[in-house]
Amino acid sequence: MKTYRFDIAAYEEIDIDAETKEEAEEKAKEYWDEKFPSMFGGVEFMKEVEE
Repeated sequence: MKTYRFDIAAYEEIDIDAETKEEAEEKAKEYWDEKFPSMFGGVEFMKEVEE
């Protein structure tokens, strides 16, 4: 039997409530580790959300 490898890509935007950008980045990394423990990748800052 042969083995075939696939690359799977997904995209999700999340809003994080925090006092500072650094705190928000840490919370976003924790979210990533909890939701996607076996996936390669990470989190990337996009912008501060204006209400």
